[in-house]
Amino acid sequence: MFFRSVLFSLFTLAVATLPARAQQTGSDIQVGGVFSAKEIPVTVEANDAQVGALARAAFSAHGAYRVVASGNARIQLRKVSDTSIAVTCQSGGAQTEQTVSGGDWVEATLRACDAAVVVTGRSQNLRPFFAGRLAFVSDRTGKKEIYSSDLFLQSVRPLTNLNSISITPHWVRGGQEVLFTTYHNNNFTDIYAVNVASRQLRDVVVGVRGTTIGAVSNPVNGDLAFASSARGNMDIYTANASGKNTKALARTDGVESDPSWAVNGSELYFTSGPNGRPSIHVIGTSGGTPRRIATPGYGYATEPAANPVETGKIAFTFQRNGVFGIGIVDTRTGEVKAITKAGSFMHPTWCADGRHLVATQVAGQANSLVLLDSETGKTARLSPAQMANCTEADYLAAP
Repeated sequence: MFFRSVLFSLFTLAVATLPARAQQTGSDIQVGGVFSAKEIPVTVEANDAQVGALARAAFSAHGAYRVVASGNARIQLRKVSDTSIAVTCQSGGAQTEQTVSGGDWVEATLRACDAAVVVTGRSQNLRPFFAGRLAFVSDRTGKKEIYSSDLFLQSVRPLTNLNSISITPHWVRGGQEVLFTTYHNNNFTDIYAVNVASRQLRDVVVGVRGTTIGAVSNPVNGDLAFASSARGNMDIYTANASGKNTKALARTDGVESDPSWAVNGSELYFTSGPNGRPSIHVIGTSGGTPRRIATPGYGYATEPAANPVETGKIAFTFQRNGVFGIGIVDTRTGEVKAITKAGSFMHPTWCADGRHLVATQVAGQANSLVLLDSETGKTARLSPAQMANCTEADYLAAP
């Protein structure tokens, strides 16, 4: 968000390192918020305890379902191997069966749950999103490092071990790398990309005097956008996928930050404005004059995120009476609504279904990742206590 979260991240101190291997954490999903009369009662069964627990957690977190002992829909999962799950769905008098595969039992289970959503949620046109992946920040080692995981943090993998402050992770187009900002080399920030498989780092924008932060990858051509104070004021710049051919895209008298690409890759959303009164703007990739997106009733609007399904809907972070929350503005109609009604939330990122978001919930000094249903306000905590403070998640849709 408009520098508050960035500065909070940059000045957090800590110690220790985490071994470079996948961590099986388990996830005790806690569900809260508003429940809808449109929820689908569903029974979830499995021949394996771990598979069953994960599947029930997934459907309990989904805003359109309620897991019950006996429901209108019945989902049965059978673990065939460590990488494949057979799923049987009974819904509306019909029965379907299929076998899905994944890299491990976690991915296979979540893909099976996605297949079940398509079948049991047909009446509401529900879309799959469980098998997506997250990149996020955790300070479980005492330092802020970058991690990747499944949506429910069952299998967590550390991507960095720099013993420094690393923040603002964003998936590179294609999902092979994660962009991030770090203080690792000097007193200024550098932007690197880390390979998810090998954990090898690649220079992107390094050695620039001032603050350079928050690189995001264009979903169409892989070009980058980021914020930098290289020329004094914080402005939005673009570059190619290698971080070369840098040019200023949006330069104003205000402070620019939080770049976020439109789904079609032809526009860039960002935050701009004087300190304390930021607002959301949009600009074409060829430049020009930025256009302000009105958010009536929300004078403090930051961290725009474009909906991947409903073009024109932008999630953002707002502030009211010192409390942060997540809202949505529909740029087609001008309608604005708050998703969160109580508590403090920031850093929204849309899931592949265009209905749910992952965000950071702040409670005192504790930060955790949560799943938000934009239609009902239903919330479910994703990050377990053993992952310590987790924040700044970026969602990647499953291929």
